[in-house]
Amino acid sequence: MNLISIIVPFYNNEKTIDRCIQSILHQTYSNFELLMIDDSSSDHSPEIVRRYAGLDRRIHLIRQQHAGVSAARNLGLRQSVGEFIQFVDADDDIEPDMLEHMLGACLEKNADLVVCNFEHPSIKNYLGDCTLDFQKHRDRVFFYQNTFAAQVPWNKLYRRSVIREGFDEEVDFCEDGLFTLANMIYAKTVVSLSRSLYHYYVAPRDTALEESSCINKIAKAADFWLTKETYWYKCTRLLPKMKAILKKSYPRYEWDELLYTRAFDFMLWELLIFGSLQVDEAGLIKEMQAIFSEPEFLKSLTVKERYGVHFISLPKQLLNQRVESFVQCALDTYWDITNRNLRVRPYVVLMQLFSAWFLLPPAGPVNRIDLLAAAMEDLAENHTAEAQYTNRLLQNQIRQPERTASALEAGLFA
Repeated sequence: MNLISIIVPFYNNEKTIDRCIQSILHQTYSNFELLMIDDSSSDHSPEIVRRYAGLDRRIHLIRQQHAGVSAARNLGLRQSVGEFIQFVDADDDIEPDMLEHMLGACLEKNADLVVCNFEHPSIKNYLGDCTLDFQKHRDRVFFYQNTFAAQVPWNKLYRRSVIREGFDEEVDFCEDGLFTLANMIYAKTVVSLSRSLYHYYVAPRDTALEESSCINKIAKAADFWLTKETYWYKCTRLLPKMKAILKKSYPRYEWDELLYTRAFDFMLWELLIFGSLQVDEAGLIKEMQAIFSEPEFLKSLTVKERYGVHFISLPKQLLNQRVESFVQCALDTYWDITNRNLRVRPYVVLMQLFSAWFLLPPAGPVNRIDLLAAAMEDLAENHTAEAQYTNRLLQNQIRQPERTASALEAGLFA
């Protein structure tokens, strides 16, 4: 009863897989099966798993021809028998009571999906402690707007009944986002836990390229800003697949606001991730200048107008100058928050900086279902820790861009 199937795909993870398995075996909740899906590893990781399987009957080693992480997760779904599903990556580890807490919240609230926070140097789930009614449009959109509550599969406990679609095996980046979008519509109740129960492993910067994660490989690419193979571009190339999912399962009025959510927020997350990895600053500025001119990004801003958010129209040269200053300020801000261990959320601060540099003052009330609209309103009201930090930054460290009516009339933002 209440059996949890834990699915761990792995491929040449001999340096991390022991730590991963140990964290699972030390769970305070013991009624689980552990499916280790070997994607045709050529190192010693299958031997490590085989040794554990010989000691614990809950562990099952399953091998497939090399086909990627999506195929491995799908194989795990087909082979699993649990009422609940938990994904874990082979280089990560989990808190000893993760399963106990996730399942407890699921049963208490009769939830279909439970999502927790996680440890990572630059990305976070800011949804907090809440229970969402997914039969309500507002709650679905609010959940999806919280990027890393929705995007990744490994900080979630699923009831098997809500997983109707597998992972897209044609996609090697953001396949998890497609999986979430395809299946979250079948959930009725979603619970979010603010506690960090999952530890995402980030390899050291000097890790060999072939052993690096896909995120690090993108960041280490020479002239990454010229490749169009960065996070934002890879994600936005999936818009046709996302649109097909939306047309199949979602009401028409939700299509655009869900479709273009990632076209905006992946810009900010890419800025944070690249900043934390200390990529070439001049290259990152060029990357952001290119994104700000892309039709999909501009469309994402147009969609946000329904929430009371209006982007300033700028001549190309002035826009590029402003993007350059914004990126430099964002990087300085990230490291200030990180180095001083401040209790503010970097992503929220970046949204507030974006609103100060690129948005017109609101003409009336905004709809806080949109996180950017909420960030803009919070900045004006100056009640939150992030707003107070950002306002001090704007007053003391940079000159806030002029956004007055007189400036608009003078043609500065024509």
